[in-house]
Amino acid sequence: MMGRLDFRFSLFCGIFLGCFVFLVSGQIQAAGEGVKFLGGGVPSSPAPEIPGVRALGMGNSGLALADGPESFYLNPAGMGFMDYSYLEAGFYFHPNADNRVFNVSIADGKTNPMLAGGLSYSYYTAARPDDGKFQSIAGHIIRVGSAYTYKKILSVGLVVKYLYLERPFFTPINGVNLDIGVTWQIVPGLRVSAVGYNLIYNDTGETPIAIGLGVAFGGLKNLPFRASIDWVMDFQSRSKIAPGEFGHELRIGAAYTIARIFTIRGGYQFDQARDMHHLSLGLGFKYKRFGLEAAYRQQVGTDDSLLNHFFGFTGLLYF
Repeated sequence: MMGRLDFRFSLFCGIFLGCFVFLVSGQIQAAGEGVKFLGGGVPSSPAPEIPGVRALGMGNSGLALADGPESFYLNPAGMGFMDYSYLEAGFYFHPNADNRVFNVSIADGKTNPMLAGGLSYSYYTAARPDDGKFQSIAGHIIRVGSAYTYKKILSVGLVVKYLYLERPFFTPINGVNLDIGVTWQIVPGLRVSAVGYNLIYNDTGETPIAIGLGVAFGGLKNLPFRASIDWVMDFQSRSKIAPGEFGHELRIGAAYTIARIFTIRGGYQFDQARDMHHLSLGLGFKYKRFGLEAAYRQQVGTDDSLLNHFFGFTGLLYF
C-alpha cells in the first residue's frame, strides 16, 4: 500500500513539474516577443549578479541544490529543503571596475518543517554607459521569499522583490517583480528543478524575464559530493552567436565536502547571449554555528580586464 502511494505521489510530482514548465515558459516566451533590445540584443542595464557565493563557486549552477542563502537568487523552492535558520552577510566585486554588491539575508527553515521563509537586502553600485559616458549608478533590491514543502520531496517557492535604481540624467527605476520555483526530489540525492524569473514583464532591461531548468545529485548530509547542471534561457536577450535566437546559459558545477567542515567547489558557465565563458572556484568552511564562503570567477577568452575577475565572500551564522 505504501509503495503504491509513493508511486502515485511521484507521478503527481512529475506531472506537476511538467505543467509548471509548460505554463511558465509559454507565458515568458509570449512576453519576450515584444521586448525592445539595445546594444547587440543584450539588455544594456541588467541588475547585478547575486547568485550566492556557493553558487558562484560552482559556475552559478545549483538550481536544484539551492538550499541556503542562494535560494533567494537561484530558486526559492530551495528554502523548502532547509533544516536550519541562518543570518548571512556577503560582498561581491569586480576589482578592476566600480561594480560592488553588499548583501544581507536571514531565513528560517527550522521552526516549521513544511514552511520556510526569509528576506534579503542588496545594495549595489556599478559603472554604466549612460548619456554616452560611464556614470556611477546605485541600486537597492529587497526580496521576501517563502517555500512550502511536502515531506522534503516536493517544494514550491516564491520570491517577491522590489528594485529601486538611481541613474544620472535619467528617471529612477523602481518596481516589483517575482520569481517562482519548483524542486522535486525524485529519489534521495536526485533532484530536478524549474524556475521562472521576473515573471512580471517590464521594458527597463534591469530584470529580464527568464526560465531555468536544473538537475542535481546530492543534497543529503551523508553525501560529501554534489553536482549540478543547469540551463537558463533569457527571453530579453538575443544571442551574439546565433542572431535572432533567445540567449541562454549553460552552468555546470560540483562540490566536495571534507569531514563536514571544508568544502571545495568548481564550475563552468557559458553565456551565449554575451559569448562569454567562465571558470569558477570556491571554498567553504563550517564549524558548529559559524560559516565562511569565498568564490572566484575567471572569464576566459577575453582581454576585457573590467569583466575578467569576479569575487564573492560571505559569512554565515546558523541558529
